[in-house]
Amino acid sequence: MTPPPVPDWLVPWSAWVILGKVGPRPDAPDRIPDWAIWFPAWVKWRMNGQVGPRPEKAPTPIPQWAWPPATETIRAVNKENSLAFWRRMGVWVTRIDHFPAEFFPVYAGDDYGYVIVPTLYGTVADSFTANLETYIEDVRALGYHVAGSQWGAATTIEEAEAEADAAVEAYRLYGFDGWCFNGEKKYEGGGRSAAYARRFRSRLGYKVPFLWSPEPRISLDHNVLQECAVAYGPQAYPLENGANVNYVAEWGENFGYESKNVVPLIQAYQAPDGARYPAEEYARQARVWGLPGLILYPGNQAADVPNFWRDLIV
Repeated sequence: MTPPPVPDWLVPWSAWVILGKVGPRPDAPDRIPDWAIWFPAWVKWRMNGQVGPRPEKAPTPIPQWAWPPATETIRAVNKENSLAFWRRMGVWVTRIDHFPAEFFPVYAGDDYGYVIVPTLYGTVADSFTANLETYIEDVRALGYHVAGSQWGAATTIEEAEAEADAAVEAYRLYGFDGWCFNGEKKYEGGGRSAAYARRFRSRLGYKVPFLWSPEPRISLDHNVLQECAVAYGPQAYPLENGANVNYVAEWGENFGYESKNVVPLIQAYQAPDGARYPAEEYARQARVWGLPGLILYPGNQAADVPNFWRDLIV
């Protein structure tokens, strides 16, 4: 038994063990005391639905002190797993009728892990969701994860919460693997981004991968978004808003995001004069900042340049 209070290192160390000991070891004793050795194995066993043998060293009954840190450990593991979903290359398709599912193996190959599809505008269906269920099935059958998306239109906290409720219902309806929220200027200030994120997490928990895509430098409730395990997907559209990957990555750092949780959307479409920003330059900048991936936006406007998809890979 451990003397109260439970030490601060127990939860981060246990989460680190459950997640496969990836990354730096948390600040914990070099020799873990006997009372704690069984703890992560028991928590993992519970997370897996108590399938398989119960860890031998776990006491019977489990002491009362173990339950609160077990809940915290599960939340920490779920947060990390939900953030890890975005740490790879992805593509956002705004017109599924302009980009058939069979295009993905040709353009994305095995280098892209997920596809973001149009789902909601505010609380109503996006204009381009015809045959969405079939499209999702077809994309999944090709080996890609599929995330839903929503354009934010709220002007009050109540409307933000209503948009989060609509997102939850759409997520459940389509059985998405993740959710991307396009919360731009309408969500700047006023606590709306915090209200949306908290409502979304309170209803779906932390297992759901959740990414927020704003314009650069927008003053959102970034501390709350980070507490809610929201990945940061700033819009690097150098031929439209003047922001390249360097620019949005620096602002992500200023807002407190770890580089591993910053996955910018990059402008794949042409400027009015026909110019297209070089894919290699996006990728080079991402590597400089140690970013785990990029999101090609939108895939349906880059169907004429298959090399762009390959040259973008970080």
